[in-house]
Amino acid sequence: MHENRTSLPSLTIAGGGILVAVLSIMGLLPSTSRDSTPIQSSKQTTDEYPTVDDTISRSTSQWDDPFIHSSDAANDAKTSPANDAKTSARELIQGKLESSNGNLLLLVIPLKSGFEPEHVEARRRARHAFELAVANQGFTTVFPDRMTYRKVKYEIDFLPLPAASMKKTETKFVQKKEQSAWLPTKLYSDPKGDLIAVTWIQDSQLGVKPLNVVQKILKDLVPSSQPKAEERKQKTSFCLLPSSSDLFRLIADEAKAISSYKSVCESGQDPSGCESEDALGVQDFFLNHIGGGAVLCNAVCTASDNSLGLKEGATAIEFGKRDNGAVSELRIVHTIDSDESLFTALCRELRLRGVLTTEKNRNITVIFAEQSSQAYLNDLQNYFDTSSGGDPPLIIPYLKGIASRAGQSHVEAGPSALVLH
Repeated sequence: MHENRTSLPSLTIAGGGILVAVLSIMGLLPSTSRDSTPIQSSKQTTDEYPTVDDTISRSTSQWDDPFIHSSDAANDAKTSPANDAKTSARELIQGKLESSNGNLLLLVIPLKSGFEPEHVEARRRARHAFELAVANQGFTTVFPDRMTYRKVKYEIDFLPLPAASMKKTETKFVQKKEQSAWLPTKLYSDPKGDLIAVTWIQDSQLGVKPLNVVQKILKDLVPSSQPKAEERKQKTSFCLLPSSSDLFRLIADEAKAISSYKSVCESGQDPSGCESEDALGVQDFFLNHIGGGAVLCNAVCTASDNSLGLKEGATAIEFGKRDNGAVSELRIVHTIDSDESLFTALCRELRLRGVLTTEKNRNITVIFAEQSSQAYLNDLQNYFDTSSGGDPPLIIPYLKGIASRAGQSHVEAGPSALVLH
């Protein structure tokens, strides 16, 4: 096994450890020679804050759910007085970059949807962890007690739940619909002039093609495409932090499909059945706008590379080459180990204890495993089938939070999880 994994302790999403790793990869970490004088946070928390097109600014604290005002932002936009002194978000960011000659990191943080107390609390903790992490790295915001809600419109691809009358053998199909959302967005800067533009989005707003949605919601933030991304002095980087294993799988599948579509186009074959417009849109985003690198930071998915359909030890998915020959790619950084490492350690421990079923030992081993997905159970069963050396253990899955919301999720078809021998 040669997977590109690390055994770091569990890290809170967008917390200090993950943010340091991302900033290090992007070359945005504070210089070691920087003055040790504490950074004074700006206190311009008056009523005179910048007005940007299609945005609403609301008062919030670091402990608030970032989506606390999303639902009523549209009403605020209708009732707020007109302001002629408006500028676009792109113009605001580009002006700051040109004046400081700094770099830009576009950070997208998907969070769990839902209004149950545990979902709201998880979003609050994720937002607070991020606020502390950027502060610890020397990044500040002019309005720390406010949140900007940015209006975005895009087309989303989604997979509807099958109707009650639909037969199991019928194939599901992806549908499209127009989506309008007010996304929490904040801009941070450090003394060097580098910027972090963070956008929070709920995972349900990403659909089944997350990268396609991400490039659409960020297109109004990226600086002008002239000059070309690789020729600009100010580099724009991108980082996406999946909130769940399922979302990471969707992103990996979409990235592979986009990479395959590029290969098909270059070979001159007929790319029938491909969503060419969506694929080309994502390719254009990474080729022409992201010149400082793109990272998919995985802190949640423990599935093996093979289970995800990636090459063993894969560290990146290529999207094509720029005019100067440089490869545009989505780098994959894992800050969590894989299930295979856990299975290896588990089998070793069971053998040392003498309880793993073998030809000489006919004991029956029972393992209770939380079922996060059918794929996880299949991986677990397949691993023991090939490596235990005898009869595999009896695996009994259980579901966590099964009564939280009826019909909210469904398990894909697959082999029975309960194995009897």
